[in-house]
Amino acid sequence: MPDDEIRYPVDHCDPCGEDLTETPPVAVQRRQVWDLPEQPIVVTEHQAEVKICPSCGTRARATFPPEVQAPVQYGPGILALTAYLHYYQLGPLARLRELFRDLWQLPLSTGPVMRSWRRVAARLEPVMETVRVALQDAPRVNTDETGMRVESILQWFHTVSTPGLTYLFAHAKRGKDAVDAMDILPHRIGTTQHDGWATYRAYPGQHALCNAHHERELIAAQEAVHQDWAGELLTLLGQMKTATDAARAAGRAELNSGLRVQLLTRYDVLVREGLRQNPANHPAPGRRRRPKQTKTRNLLERLDQHRTEALLFVHDLSVPFDNNLAERDLRMVKVRQKVSGTFRTTDGATAFATVRGYLSTAKKQGQPLLAALRSVLGGMPWMPTTR
Repeated sequence: MPDDEIRYPVDHCDPCGEDLTETPPVAVQRRQVWDLPEQPIVVTEHQAEVKICPSCGTRARATFPPEVQAPVQYGPGILALTAYLHYYQLGPLARLRELFRDLWQLPLSTGPVMRSWRRVAARLEPVMETVRVALQDAPRVNTDETGMRVESILQWFHTVSTPGLTYLFAHAKRGKDAVDAMDILPHRIGTTQHDGWATYRAYPGQHALCNAHHERELIAAQEAVHQDWAGELLTLLGQMKTATDAARAAGRAELNSGLRVQLLTRYDVLVREGLRQNPANHPAPGRRRRPKQTKTRNLLERLDQHRTEALLFVHDLSVPFDNNLAERDLRMVKVRQKVSGTFRTTDGATAFATVRGYLSTAKKQGQPLLAALRSVLGGMPWMPTTR
C-alpha cells in the first residue's frame, strides 16, 4: 500500500472542450515513485525530576533508565547502523562519519561508536559459543582459512560453516594450533569438506574434498602437459555435478546405480591414464628422500589416493560438489582488507570475526541484520536456530 496518493483529475475533453469536472472516472491509471524521505535525527530528552522532601529535607531524584547513562549519547538506532555499515558493508569509520554528516548533519564521535562496537562483540560471545558447539555436532560442515595482516603481521582467519551457521575465528597461526584453539574439528564425527590441506585430514570424521580446486588444477594441467585425459576428466567432473544436481532437484536420495558406476569407472580410467602419462620421479641413487613431483603428478596422486573424499558428492547427495560455502564466508575478510585496510589490533580482528560470524548466521537464517544488531545493543541478542 502506498504511503501517500496524489490524484490528477481530468477537467475537460481535448477534442471537443466538454467540461468533465463533474464526470466520474471510469478507471484510474497508477504509477508509483519510491523515494527516501528527508529524515532528521530524533532527539529524545530524558528528564529526571528532583524534589526536596518537606519532612526531612532530603533531596530526592528520579532514576534514569539504565540505557541512559550520559548527558548526551547516541541511541541504539544510530549505533546499530554504524555497526551494520562497518561490519557488514565494511565501511571504514572515516567514511561513516562523512555519511552521517552528509545525511543527517550529525558529527559522529569516534569514541562512543567504537566503544559500542566493542560492547556488541562482547555481548555476542555467548551467541557465537552456541554456534561453535552446534558445529561440533553438525552432520556436515565446510571449513577454510585465509591470511590477513593484523598489527602488520600475517595472521589468519578460519571458518567452519553450514548453510545455516557461520563461525569465524581469528588466530596468529594457520595450522594445527589454530584449528585446535577453534575447538570444533577435534570433536567432529560427521563430514568435513575442505580444500585438501593436510592439517584438516588429521581430524576425525569423514572428509570431502573441494572439486572446484580440482577443476582449476585440471585446467592448469591441461595447459601444462597438453594431454587429452585432463580435458576429459574436467568434462567428467562437470557431468558428475550436473547429474548430482539433477538428482537432488528431483528429490532423489542417491544417483541411479547404473549411472554412478558408469561415472566412477570413467573416472578410474582417466586417472590411471594420467598417471601412466606422468610417471613419478624416482630418487637418485643413494638418496632416500622422495624427489619433488610435478604439479600434475601431485594432482593425479591426490585424485587417485583420495578418490573417496573427492567423489563423496557422487555417493552422498547431501555433500556439495565444492567448498564454496566456506570460501564465501571468508571472502568478506579479504574485501574488508581492500576497503578498510588491515587490522591495527588483535582485539579488533577478534571483534570482527565475532560480529561478522553473527551477521552471516543471521543472514543465512533470514533475519534482518539491522534488527539483529539492535537486539544486541538492547541487551537481548537474537539467538540462531542451531538444528
